[in-house]
Amino acid sequence: MQYYCVARIAWESNPEPGRGSWRLRSSTDNSTHARLMSRIDTDYPVGRKEWRVLNDACQVGNDVIRNLTLTSCEFREFTCDSGDCIDIDKVNTMKVSTFLLRT
Repeated sequence: MQYYCVARIAWESNPEPGRGSWRLRSSTDNSTHARLMSRIDTDYPVGRKEWRVLNDACQVGNDVIRNLTLTSCEFREFTCDSGDCIDIDKVNTMKVSTFLLRT
C-alpha cells in the first residue's frame, strides 16, 4: 500500500461500549483503506498488526486480512513486531542471544 503523506489514521468508536477500530483513511477523499479492530483506543496501531484491507491501491485484494507494520523508528533502527525500535546493528546479536537462551 502506498500512502506516504496522503493518509491519516484515527480511532473511531463503535456503538458497542469498549469497542472500536483504527481506520486508515485517504486524506484526499476520506475513503477507508484499512481497518484494525481494537477493544480500547490506547491499543495504538504501531508494530505488526493484522489489518482488514478494504480499498487496496496495489490491487492485491480487497476485504482481506494483511499484516501491516506501522513504525516510528528512525533510519538505522529495526522495527520489532511490538513496534519497539532497536539499533539495526544489534538485530543479529539479539537473534543469537535469544536462540542461545531458548536452547
